[in-house]
Amino acid sequence: MIDGPTGWLLALKWELIRPVVDAVSLGLSALAFEPGAFRVAATSAGRDLALLMAFLAGMSQAAGHGLVLFFNRVPFTRFVLSLVLMALIYLASAVVTAVSTTIAVEYAFRREVAYGPVIGIIALAQAPRLFGILTLAPYFGEALSRFLDVLVFGLILFGLHHGIGIPVGIAAMAALLGWVAIRLMSLLFGRPFGFVIERLHHAAAGGALTVTSQNLADHLIARARKLTGGRKPGE
Repeated sequence: MIDGPTGWLLALKWELIRPVVDAVSLGLSALAFEPGAFRVAATSAGRDLALLMAFLAGMSQAAGHGLVLFFNRVPFTRFVLSLVLMALIYLASAVVTAVSTTIAVEYAFRREVAYGPVIGIIALAQAPRLFGILTLAPYFGEALSRFLDVLVFGLILFGLHHGIGIPVGIAAMAALLGWVAIRLMSLLFGRPFGFVIERLHHAAAGGALTVTSQNLADHLIARARKLTGGRKPGE
């Protein structure tokens, strides 16, 4: 046992790291389709871990944006701020999905469900997106992203059934209605919200970005050609 300032420092570091470790562990349990993980997420303490896990999943999803920021030479502080902002936006979308799903269960199927447990379950169902960084890979990245979307939907259904006892049929319809509600909201309010989010991104990054996710591939090719003296890679 380490005493003194070093011991206190190590203890403090562990207290800061432990929630992250517990959140990732809970997410991995959800990925293994363990019913107990979703029952934990339905509790108040478990919900906090599930929300932290969803935030971490959002950070993984934001990795592509981080690459864009890197090539725009954004200062480190603004780099971190922008990634945190994107993760918070992802977390907010998970909460909105949970609220939409709860409303669907209450009004479409006449079943009373508390918002808290559903928020915890749907936040935990974002666990596949912990591997969102892999969707940056060429060739299979887009297909992997679609697969992760399907896996998230399956975990929502599984979690609603095993976490709070909603029958499978109702859980499936509720998950589908929640997804439809999010898509409708995106169609109705996506443009104004998208504009606000874009402004927030620019503010966090310190201005408009010359390299974007749309022209990132062209930028990388141009840099590769420059490094090879103007020749195409492989020549």
